[in-house]
Amino acid sequence: MKFIKIIMIVLTLGALAGCEVAGNLDYSDFKNRQVTKANAMEQVEGTYFIYIYSDGCKFCDEIKQTVLSYADTGSIKLYLYNFSTYPVETTNDETYSNVGATSMLSVRLYGTPTLFKVVDNVITSQYIGYSQVKNQLK
Repeated sequence: MKFIKIIMIVLTLGALAGCEVAGNLDYSDFKNRQVTKANAMEQVEGTYFIYIYSDGCKFCDEIKQTVLSYADTGSIKLYLYNFSTYPVETTNDETYSNVGATSMLSVRLYGTPTLFKVVDNVITSQYIGYSQVKNQLK
């Protein structure tokens, strides 16, 4: 009986050791969700999100776990786009809209984090900044 208890404890600890710790997700955990400037708007899902972040962005770091948790369990597929790796045009106009864009080549960003909702490979909504992105991914 004691032997069976020890086996059960060892198996339980082994299973727990392989679990991802909540709140410790990283972009590298979602390599299959990383998109580039060339393929970001060519996904097969009818509706999906493109989350744009950049290295060293304070607000991107603050919202990272929310975004990656959504990427893991959200109802709409979420793809990750690293602005630091694949820069696009920028704008100083915070009211600039990318709605209607069909390619990352025509996108202009006010800043990161930014979230695009894409339907049939056309941007239909954009959310700029920590609060807007977080509210959309609730």
